[in-house]
Amino acid sequence: MSATNSNIIVWGTATERTVEALTTSRRVEALRQRDEVEKLRKRYSEVTGLAARLIEQCRCLRSDNDDLRGSAEIWIRMYERQLERANALDRQVREGARD
Repeated sequence: MSATNSNIIVWGTATERTVEALTTSRRVEALRQRDEVEKLRKRYSEVTGLAARLIEQCRCLRSDNDDLRGSAEIWIRMYERQLERANALDRQVREGARD
């Protein structure tokens, strides 16, 4: 083998190693990116599921709040009626006491 052929083979081998190293580096980077995308997809799925659960909880809480508000309004009206009755009875007792 001549010096020129030897240089070509050495250069070819170095080039092949460089190309192989670059290819390996790109593969490693592609794998990292794929792993990162997969992590992001998983996290997105988790967050989407959490958002759906929170939306459902909010709907239930709104319904419970509406029920409690309705009950409170009923209790307030009952209290006001009882207070009116008590005041009316108090007036009757006072008027009877004057007579």
